[in-house]
Amino acid sequence: MRIKEINDGMRVYLNLEETIFLRRFMEHGYLENGYLDEREQEVASELVNKCVLKRARSNGRVVYVENFGSQRTKYSQED
Repeated sequence: MRIKEINDGMRVYLNLEETIFLRRFMEHGYLENGYLDEREQEVASELVNKCVLKRARSNGRVVYVENFGSQRTKYSQED
């Protein structure tokens, strides 16, 4: 389990699958829903529910972008 800090110190637990997805997301800055397979879409939705990502529309397409309150660099590993 990893912890991501969002919105003024609020912490969210991320499982390994979510952490790997988020690292991939950070390489691109955003991800289009159309390029994600079914499982990745589910993981993206889970991250939206945890307020880590935000679902938005761009040129008629659904994209996932970082939630503005989240902080990219604050990760810690739970012991």
